[in-house]
Amino acid sequence: MSGQSVGANTPGAPRLAEKLTNPPLIKPSLSILIPAMAHQQVSPCLIVIFGASGDLTKRKLIPALFDLYTKKMLPSHFAVMGVSRTEMTDDSFRETMYEFGKKKYSDAEAWKNFAQHVHYHAGDSTKSEDTPALKARIEAVAAQHGTGQNILFYLSMSPQ
Repeated sequence: MSGQSVGANTPGAPRLAEKLTNPPLIKPSLSILIPAMAHQQVSPCLIVIFGASGDLTKRKLIPALFDLYTKKMLPSHFAVMGVSRTEMTDDSFRETMYEFGKKKYSDAEAWKNFAQHVHYHAGDSTKSEDTPALKARIEAVAAQHGTGQNILFYLSMSPQ
């Protein structure tokens, strides 16, 4: 098969699919990766969420990151910074996230520790005049948490 492409219409495709699934070599769940990932060194990272005042951040993103934090699957040097046009402070953003999902955050002490890694910047990412302040804030949060220049940008914004 060297140099050949095996697509859905290729005669070898069903046999290849069968080999991968009988017995299942590829599990349908990522749960098989969790034990392996727990032993890997995870790089420091700053996660910047654009559109952070929206529903997705409250319902899914922050709870998922908190879950990873409680399972010790985030690096020791990490930070999350929400960016949105809504005026909020770091503390009011943290409180908003906590109040929305407090049933998911049963360990108050773990939330308190996790929340120290959560920050907020009010600004309009579609306006170039807001970019210098955003850049300065990213640099400050990265320096505070020792994440270096390893930054993940998550765009949770509606198209315009």
